[in-house]
Amino acid sequence: MNFDGGLAVIRNDVDEIMGAKTAKVQNVYDPFEVEAKAAIQAMDFAYDLGFRNIIVEGDFLHTIQCLRRKSLNISSIRHLVDEGLEKAKMIQTCLFQNIL
Repeated sequence: MNFDGGLAVIRNDVDEIMGAKTAKVQNVYDPFEVEAKAAIQAMDFAYDLGFRNIIVEGDFLHTIQCLRRKSLNISSIRHLVDEGLEKAKMIQTCLFQNIL
């Protein structure tokens, strides 16, 4: 599953699109917060469609590093990262990857 801002695209292992969604991230002006909220919305979307083994891909390295716990999370998105990690616990397999 790939997310970016307000777009989430779910693909299977042979790159077929299994679902796509756009959503507004409202009242947020910090790009770190926009990407973190988008990741959470994408995880919710995948979960609602019944996916329990997901790879969350995003191009915002800071967000992915925080979700992978590879970055000291003292930023303004700490509460969102914590929320995302709690959601990941509901999913059987949830990996986070940075893409270019």
